Amino acid sequence: PELIAEIRATGANVIRIPVHPENWQHDPDYLWRYLDPLVSWAGEAGLYAIIDWHYVGNIATGVGDQMPDLETPPQELTDEFWQITAGYFRKAPHVIFEAFNEPESISAEAWRLSAGEIVRLIRGQGAGQVIIVGGIDFGRDLSWVLQNPIEAGNIAYASHIYPAHSRSRWDDWFGEVAEKHPVLITEWGFMDENRKDGPPYLAGNEESYGRPFLDYLEERQMSW
Repeated sequence: PELIAEIRATGANVIRIPVHPENWQHDPDYLWRYLDPLVSWAGEAGLYAIIDWHYVGNIATGVGDQMPDLETPPQELTDEFWQITAGYFRKAPHVIFEAFNEPESISAEAWRLSAGEIVRLIRGQGAGQVIIVGGIDFGRDLSWVLQNPIEAGNIAYASHIYPAHSRSRWDDWFGEVAEKHPVLITEWGFMDENRKDGPPYLAGNEESYGRPFLDYLEERQMSW
């Protein structure tokens, strides 16, 4: 609760709760032990809560360097998670569902079809809240949405943009999509390029990445 209060004090109006599939599968009490109190504390603090199903890879084939080694295939486990979770929180007005963290090693059309199935499954549990659908290529590329958006209502789209992602591609990846559809950035950030630790894709600073990126989002009235 103290962390939630600190987040609220920054002026934030939403928190993102990543649910890692391996933790979900290994703890049958995960929902009430972790998700339920976090979502409740967020609501009490006046925050929206994004429940993020934190897979990275191809939902259909299980391919991906960051795919967890689980007995249950990702498609089956995803269906189980959203059936239970969307049904449980279907009447919580401050909850937002992020369908699948970072689709990767999957084509745009294959992901669009899979995302559509997740959306229908969530809606089938009686949950009418906003559903966030991310881009392909580790979440960053939403260009496919312009031609083939998800055929459902109350959908928002998300992109993940870090210092390693060239400014020259922002328009193609998500900027042009934001002119026609709700788009928000659910992951971004940097570690100072002078630091030796941390992954290379985070190497940047406020001047080269942070401020230009926030300016870009503000110009287009995009959330982050």
